[in-house]
Formats: sequence, C-alpha cells, structure tokens
Amino acid sequence: MKCSKSNDFTIPVKNGLKKVCCHEILYCEADGKYTRVFYRSNSSVYLSICLKYVEANLPGTCFFRIHKSYLVNLNHIEVEKKGSKYFVSIKENKHLKVAVRNKKDFKKALTEKFNSLTSLTLIPKIATLTPLSAFYLVLCFCRCNFI
Repeated sequence: MKCSKSNDFTIPVKNGLKKVCCHEILYCEADGKYTRVFYRSNSSVYLSICLKYVEANLPGTCFFRIHKSYLVNLNHIEVEKKGSKYFVSIKENKHLKVAVRNKKDFKKALTEKFNSLTSLTLIPKIATLTPLSAFYLVLCFCRCNFI
C-alpha cells in the first residue's frame, strides 16, 4: 500500500533520519526511555525516543495505545474477547492484553475505524445482504474474533 506524506513517520537512525511508511509498522513496544518498533517484514528497530513521542507523531486513526507499553496499528490486529478482557493478536505470534483502563477507548477506536472503512467501501454492498450475512462480513472485514 502506498503511503501519502501524512502517513510517513521519520525516525532517527545511526546514519541520520529514515522515513517509514506507517502501514509497515505492526506495533511499538516501550522499553524505558527507548521504543522498539516492529515491522511487517518481521524486522524491528530500537529508537532512542520514548513511546509517547512515537504515539504523538503517528496518525491517531491507525494507531492506538492499548497499554502503557504498547502502541498497535489497528490495521494489523485481531481482537479476542475472553470474559471482560480484550486481547490483541499480531501476526499470530504476539498476544497483547488491552489494559482495563483503555478498554472503553479501544472499543470506541475500533468502532470509529470500522465505520470509516464501511462508509467508504461497504455500505452499498451490505444493504443487499441479510442481517446475518452482513454480521459475518463485518466480523471477517474487521478480522475480529469475539469468543
């Protein structure tokens, strides 16, 4: 997916600055005053900046802080609900818990993300489906698994 200039994130590296497309970032993990950024290509990089700075410079519509240590890209997650707790899966090998204090805002962010996508692409198609088929389509489209 091509990125516009507003979806680029400039990170400091050894040799200067490097532009990264936000769509390539899976999630970011805080490590004290450092941040580790994980990419879709299964690579990662350590940044000498805090997660708060990273969060402030990434688009809020695509990224959400699920925990004090984790910032996830909403385009690359699967959500699982177990009881009253929410968990986020990234690339089937990383499972992160959504902090209780962030649960309400996380649900709101997912709803807003889905509503923005459906308003652009699915509304005409959903109108012709049965309610049950539309529900399954919504679940598949969001890649959400509610148990």
